[in-house]
Amino acid sequence: MALLMFAENGLIIMQTIRDTTSHFNIRSGSFNILVFSFMGVIIILFMALCIIVAIMFFQQKHFSISPAYVWGIRLGIVFFIIFSFEGGVMVSRLSHTIGGRDGAAGMPFVNWSNQHGDLRIAHFLGIHALQLLPLAGRYLAKNSNHLFGCAAVYFLGVTAVLVQALKGIPLFF
Repeated sequence: MALLMFAENGLIIMQTIRDTTSHFNIRSGSFNILVFSFMGVIIILFMALCIIVAIMFFQQKHFSISPAYVWGIRLGIVFFIIFSFEGGVMVSRLSHTIGGRDGAAGMPFVNWSNQHGDLRIAHFLGIHALQLLPLAGRYLAKNSNHLFGCAAVYFLGVTAVLVQALKGIPLFF
């Protein structure tokens, strides 16, 4: 899994060095189409491995860590998978901006659109549940019920951000 992520990030860095886009780049030459297609293959393989890992975490019954931590890991993987599929929505649209064009000026550092809906925000928040929910299970939740509450609030919040973007509304309006 790590090698797949290094390969994908390497392709993104290569395209940045080449001063071109890495995602949705299908109009500026066959090499860029090949790079974007290869990135898609990498993500499909990565997601298949994530699903296998999720199944393994749900099948295993005995852990040497707290149940809240285990559930944080399990739910983090599940949320990661769910919100990774949002990337497929962006690919099917060949765009991440709803109601405007990609590449317009946006928020500092992340360049998320501050004028239109931007699918990258919910995608980012959703996939980083992979880190946040295990941390919540390890350090914040007193028991599994607390973790389930945190996870529910997080899921609903990220889903609300996704719905807002799909309506073409910027994160901060």
